Amino acid sequence: MSATVLILGSGGREHALAWACQQSAAVSRVVVAPGNPGMANSGVETAALDLADLDAVCRLADEAACSLVVVGPEGPLVQGAANRLRASGHAVLGPDQGPAQLEGSKSYAKSVMTACAVPTARFATVCTERDLLAAIDRFGGTVALKADGLAQGKGVLIAGDLAEARQAGQRWLRTFGRLVVEERLFGPEISLHALVSGETVCALPLSRDYKRRFDGDLGPNTGGMGSMAPVRCPWAAADLADLAIAPVARHLVAKGHPFSGVLYAGLILTADGPRVLEYNVRFGDPETQALVGLLSPDLYDWLLATASGRLASLDEMPLVSTHTAAVVVVADRYPDGGGAAQGILPMATNHPGRLFWSGVSGRPDQLMAGSGRVATAVGIGPTAALARTEAYRLARSVRFSGASFRSDIGLGSTTN
Repeated sequence: MSATVLILGSGGREHALAWACQQSAAVSRVVVAPGNPGMANSGVETAALDLADLDAVCRLADEAACSLVVVGPEGPLVQGAANRLRASGHAVLGPDQGPAQLEGSKSYAKSVMTACAVPTARFATVCTERDLLAAIDRFGGTVALKADGLAQGKGVLIAGDLAEARQAGQRWLRTFGRLVVEERLFGPEISLHALVSGETVCALPLSRDYKRRFDGDLGPNTGGMGSMAPVRCPWAAADLADLAIAPVARHLVAKGHPFSGVLYAGLILTADGPRVLEYNVRFGDPETQALVGLLSPDLYDWLLATASGRLASLDEMPLVSTHTAAVVVVADRYPDGGGAAQGILPMATNHPGRLFWSGVSGRPDQLMAGSGRVATAVGIGPTAALARTEAYRLARSVRFSGASFRSDIGLGSTTN
């Protein structure tokens, strides 16, 4: 029986997931809603949709007779999209609204980590200037400030000293109303994705996300400037999942809110061992663009099994024996934004890597680049060095006025 997959979202992550599902012999149709015009270059069908309109989301899933709905971004999950779709009888890769608060609220995530004895940084949740300044002083001024709610990957600020922490903290408190103040931890960061269905956890290969805007991990945090997979780590992915994912999965089952979907732990490898920095309740972007090149062509079967509660019945996921590198091409003013859309010059299509589009408009044959992340160039190779070379070759083919990307993705490790 041929399957139809509906993927909700419009960015490079959703494009990569669509490409992965297209590799499955069981899938005959992939629809991305709302998608973007760049996706048509790889034969992906798109459908206009307002993701905030959950009635329209359910109607589209019904009309497409979907075998699986994959919710890409966090916003619809926090708003309850998975609840509504499951109530309509659909298999959904994505948690219900309750467990989605692991990403929707930093303070909730911290409370779950505390309840599960998951190792993390010392923290305080603050709503007043008095509590803010007291927390900053308690942690010695070198702190991480985090917006409590969703901030599109830009809600974290690392303060270098006491003066910066106080000044930035007061500004952020006025903006967001509620902050989590954490002691600053040091070490390389790593991304752990796992398929989770109730208490069953399947760890995916470890990846690394490069969040800072400029080379050398300088500049503001962004939604992500690149990724590498797999990455070397003293801890195996399964062991990290036992530490950071499995206790949370068991906790949520015990509370009557089992998790179904992808749970992503952002980890930092400190001198005292791994610590969890944050949870996301969906595939990461741009980690997904790197990961899909490593995963089995039957990834669809694993996603469907997760959504259908059959993950425990599958054997270990077979992996493709390669390395991948993902380089994000952005507008030069990103992440501050601004500037008019720029036309993208035609690019060569005969390449072994993959190009996944995000911030584009226009027509498939005449794309216009926006002011944010425009595309992710993915290189695949037998070594990390060859994958990186291919990714940069492809990234350089994405040409428009102000096109920019980091030149050091895959060189060394990234820290916070």
